[in-house]
Amino acid sequence: MFDNEEIIDLIENHSECEYLDFKLEEYKSYDYDELIKDLMAFANSHNKQNKYIIVGIKKKNGKITVKSLSPMTDDAVYQNLISDNLEPSLAFNYLPFEYKNKQLGIFLIDANNHENRIFQLKKDYVKNGVIHFKKGDSRIRKGSSTSTLTLLDYKKIYSSHERKSSLIIQSYKEDETIRSLEFYNFDEKYSKIINDKDNNIRGIIEKIKSITMPITEEEQDDLVENNTNPLINPYSALSEVLNAPKIFGEKYVEDVEFEAEKVKIIKVFCEKQKHILSEDFFDIGNLKWYGKMVFSGGLPYQSHYVKGKSEEEQKYKLLEVLYEEICSYIHVNSYIENIKGISYLKLVMSNIGDLKDENIVISLNIPKNCLCEKAQLKCSDEYGSSLFAELYEKYLKMVATPEIDTYEKSVFNGVVSPMPSFYTPPIDIMGFGASSKESERQEILYKTEDILDEIYCYDCIDGKDFDVIKLEQNKLLHNSKCFFPEVLIFKNIPDEIHYEIKSKEMKNIVLGSLKVIN
Repeated sequence: MFDNEEIIDLIENHSECEYLDFKLEEYKSYDYDELIKDLMAFANSHNKQNKYIIVGIKKKNGKITVKSLSPMTDDAVYQNLISDNLEPSLAFNYLPFEYKNKQLGIFLIDANNHENRIFQLKKDYVKNGVIHFKKGDSRIRKGSSTSTLTLLDYKKIYSSHERKSSLIIQSYKEDETIRSLEFYNFDEKYSKIINDKDNNIRGIIEKIKSITMPITEEEQDDLVENNTNPLINPYSALSEVLNAPKIFGEKYVEDVEFEAEKVKIIKVFCEKQKHILSEDFFDIGNLKWYGKMVFSGGLPYQSHYVKGKSEEEQKYKLLEVLYEEICSYIHVNSYIENIKGISYLKLVMSNIGDLKDENIVISLNIPKNCLCEKAQLKCSDEYGSSLFAELYEKYLKMVATPEIDTYEKSVFNGVVSPMPSFYTPPIDIMGFGASSKESERQEILYKTEDILDEIYCYDCIDGKDFDVIKLEQNKLLHNSKCFFPEVLIFKNIPDEIHYEIKSKEMKNIVLGSLKVIN
C-alpha cells in the first residue's frame, strides 16, 4: 500500500521523473502497448524507490487538472495483461485513491522489482496486425522520458546487484504461465469427447441404413415364377455352395441371430437420442455361423465366424460395432456424471533470477476438502477407464514446451523412481478358455491404474486446515521453468493456494500465493 500524504505530495509538488508519471485517462485496450511499455520502463529504472503512475491527473504549466475515474478498471485486467506479456514476473498494483472528492487510479510499481531486472517482452506484441514490440524488447525510464536500454544500461544493471536465485510458482494454461490460479475443467474436455461419440454413433447408423440387403431365396423364387424368360438363379447357387460340406473341418453350426437384448439397448438409446431407425434396420438376412478347429501356440481351439453375402456380413459387423459404441457412450456418460465439476491445475516452478539453484523444496498449502481423492477418478469398467486414459494422453500429461521443461521423474523426493511401465497382459491362450476381450479389458483397467498412480505421485500431509503437498527439485537453472511432475486434481476450487520454497541459494524461505482472479 501507499501513504496518502505521500501521494498528495507527489500530485501537488512533484513533476514527472524516473519514479513518477501522470495520465489523465485510463489505459484502454487500444493502448495497452503503452501500459506495457510504461510499467516495463519504470521497473527497469535505475532508481531504487517505489514508482507511481497516477491516473486521472494532468499537470501543465503548474496547473493541475483532475478527472474522476468511473467506473475504474479492475486491477486483475492489468495484472493478466502484464503477466501475459512481460518476464520476469513484475510486482505492481492498480489501486483506487480519492483526491478532492474524485477517484483516481494509482499504479504502484514495487521497489523490489529493482532486484529482478531486466524486464522484457516474453513474446511479440501484435496490435491491429502489426508487431509493436518484439520478443526480448525492453525499455527504461530516464528522467521523464522512456527509451531503449543501451549497453551502458545493461552494464549498470548487472553490476548493481549480486547474482541470485529467485523462485516463484506459476500456473499454466493455454501455453502461458500466469501469476494466478487458472484451472482446467474436466467437463469441457469430456463434453467434446461425448459429442464426438454421439456423432460417431450417428455416422454408424447412417452406414447401416445405406446398406441395401440382397433379395432372399424366397423373393428370388417369386421372381423366377413370374418371369417368362427365367435366368439362372445366382443366389440359389451361392446358397448351395455355402451349405455344401466344407474342407479343412469347416462346418455349419447355426443361423445367426442378432441378440434381442442388444436390439433392445440400441432401440432405447436411439429413441432417447432421437436417432431414427428404418424398419429393416436389424435385418441381417441369412447369415450362418460356421466353425472349425485351428491351432494357436500348438493348442487347438474352436474358431467361430459368420458367413453370408457381403452385405449381410457388413451389416452384422456394423450392428455389433454400433452396440459397442452405444455401450461405451452409456458407461462413459455415467462416469462423466459421477465426476462432474472436477478440475485440474498445471503448475510451473520458475527461477526468474540470474543464478542456478539446487536442493529446492516446495510446499503447497491447499485448503481442506479441495483436493480430489484418487478413488473418485477410478472407474470399474473399461469404457470410463479408456476415456480417462484418452484424456490423460491428450490433456493431462505434462509435455515440455519450448520455454518449459518437464520434471525429471527419475529422481523424486531424493529417491530413484523409474518411469511407469504400463501393464502388459499375458498372452491370450484361447485353448484354455481365456477371452481376448477380457484381456483387452484388463489391459485398459491396469493402464488406467498406472496413470492414476502417476498423477497421485506427490507426498501429501493431512493437516488440520490444509493438505500440504511437498515436492523436491534437484536443480533449476536461472531464467528457466519446469513443470510440476503431474497435474493436481480438485473437487472444489480453492480461492487461494499458499506456498513455501526453500533452496540452497536462498537465505530466506520464499512465501507466496496464487489466487483465483475472477
